[in-house]
Amino acid sequence: MYMLKPEETRPLKILLISPQGKMDDDSNQKPLFHMALAVLVSLTPPQHEIELIDEHFHDPINYDGKYDLVGITARTLEATRAYEIADTFRAHGKKVILGGLHISFNSEEAAKHADSIVVGEADNLWTTVLDDVAGNRLKPSYNSKDFPPVKEITPIDYERIAKVSKREKVDGTKSIPIYVTRGCPFNCSFCVTPNFTGKQYRAQKPELLKQQVEAAKKHFFNLS
Repeated sequence: MYMLKPEETRPLKILLISPQGKMDDDSNQKPLFHMALAVLVSLTPPQHEIELIDEHFHDPINYDGKYDLVGITARTLEATRAYEIADTFRAHGKKVILGGLHISFNSEEAAKHADSIVVGEADNLWTTVLDDVAGNRLKPSYNSKDFPPVKEITPIDYERIAKVSKREKVDGTKSIPIYVTRGCPFNCSFCVTPNFTGKQYRAQKPELLKQQVEAAKKHFFNLS
């Protein structure tokens, strides 16, 4: 039986993209990075090279880049743009994987625009995806239901995110996302959370949360 050892996976060059939908605004209060991609960056073993692109800040996309994998996350607001980016990269011969809220609830639609899709939370399947890419055995889809449940929130590696993103340090008028809780046991008709992150309520350990806040302040803000 094959035993996955993430630290031994062949090094990959990975591009992660947060697309901007055509109706998405250019608010000055937008967070400095997309939390879903921050989770992937934090989960990715250190031997892999990551580049983080955020169209909300008008980061340019290099479709001719030598990437082993292009990952794109999308809400419904951004889905059309995500598909445009994915189709262009695939036309350039790149492997593309799509994930996020819209993809998870519209998997058949999304599959037409990607080599692979992720359905649900990626925490416990991301290293499998990377190992499959390295081994040239990428599957058409990866569903979180086929992997162990995510029982703890992934601590965010703010230092690594700062290194792979294109953001400079900012003042206190900007914001960064911090995971405090995930999941919800209720069934509010207007909310997608229980159907995506599940009904199991998970909270960050206070000591880890404090460490992440301090790291975020150090690597993203000018405190002088």
